[in-house]
Amino acid sequence: MAFPVFNGLIEYEEYYAIDQQMFERFQHDLASAIEFVNRCRRREMDELLMQKPGSNQGFAC
Repeated sequence: MAFPVFNGLIEYEEYYAIDQQMFERFQHDLASAIEFVNRCRRREMDELLMQKPGSNQGFAC
C-alpha cells in the first residue's frame, strides 16, 4: 500500500508492507482497509514502512 507524502522539499510515495492475509481482508472489508490507510497517514503504522524515512519524514498529501 502506498500514498503520496510531502516533506517540504519534494513529494514522494511511502510504501507500507501488508501480508496476504491483510490483502484478502481488505478486499472484503473496505472499512478495514480505509482505517488501515488512515492509521498509516497518522504515522501509527510506521513499523510497516518498506523504506524507513530520514529525519525529514513527509506528511500525507
